[in-house]
Amino acid sequence: MTTHADDQLGEGTHAKLVAKYFGPGIINDDGTQGPWWENFLFMDESEYLLGSNTTANEWTEYSVTTTVPADAFHIEMGFTVKKDADGGGSAYVD
Repeated sequence: MTTHADDQLGEGTHAKLVAKYFGPGIINDDGTQGPWWENFLFMDESEYLLGSNTTANEWTEYSVTTTVPADAFHIEMGFTVKKDADGGGSAYVD
């Protein structure tokens, strides 16, 4: 991951890799199955690329190690940027 000098991650902003797991939809009282997105199991995440600790235009390797649970129905792997304070900026993944 990296951040660009023209739009560097600011104080209070961080980026990370994530793996999210959802189970099958929960069975409702009437016997119908609800949507999978209402059955979040857990999330694994990498270390953060912190805005206050970044060097613009410098690539840093990040990884996430995870084990898929047996009851997983839907898996999402991705990248997220979270603005915690007055920060902002952009991050890039390759």
